[in-house]
Amino acid sequence: MEKIYLVIPLFFLANPVMAEDWSLSGKVSSLGYSLELGHSISRSNHLNGRVATYLFSYSDTVTESGIDYDASVNLRSAGLLLDWHPGGSDFRFTVGGYYNGNEGDLEARSVSGTYDINGTLYNVSDVGSLRGDLAYGSSAPYLGIGWGNIASAQRGWGMAWDLGVLYQGEPDVGLNVTCSPSLSSGQCAALNSDVEAESQALRTDIEQNKWYPVLSLGVLYRF
Repeated sequence: MEKIYLVIPLFFLANPVMAEDWSLSGKVSSLGYSLELGHSISRSNHLNGRVATYLFSYSDTVTESGIDYDASVNLRSAGLLLDWHPGGSDFRFTVGGYYNGNEGDLEARSVSGTYDINGTLYNVSDVGSLRGDLAYGSSAPYLGIGWGNIASAQRGWGMAWDLGVLYQGEPDVGLNVTCSPSLSSGQCAALNSDVEAESQALRTDIEQNKWYPVLSLGVLYRF
């Protein structure tokens, strides 16, 4: 995947027969706010290339395996995309690859004063902290469809959208607990064992997100 990231930008610069059409796009998407630079690779073959970056951060409260967490999510990704426009139309089929830097942090919180960890109730005072982190593999393939042709005869402003799926794979999920000094070594060991089982249950719950839907809508400027 890293080789692809190097080859496509070099192709943009080195290909002597490609068209001279460029575009700049701004979009709102399920991956965050996006800025894209596009270039027409071949008008005769109706091929365009795009380089895209995505950024967004947000906080939320989520419940996983019966535990409430304050979650902080950072969406950070970059994609190299190849568009094929059948017949030179605005409609396109897209394949590509992404650098996936999406990650999240979790911190457990309790309203009742207890945590149900792997079926065992623990007082909040016995658990110094219960935190987790979530990350995916750094590379992710993409497949989708969309609208907006860089090589269109119409210059200036236009609309663009994409609909596709990003394969993130299985997440890397970890929960870490700090035992309160009030717990004995045996109680602390039992707590750590329950947290490990809870971590596995959390991983199973989140695995459904290994196929991540990508929907984006915005404007492009052709020049």
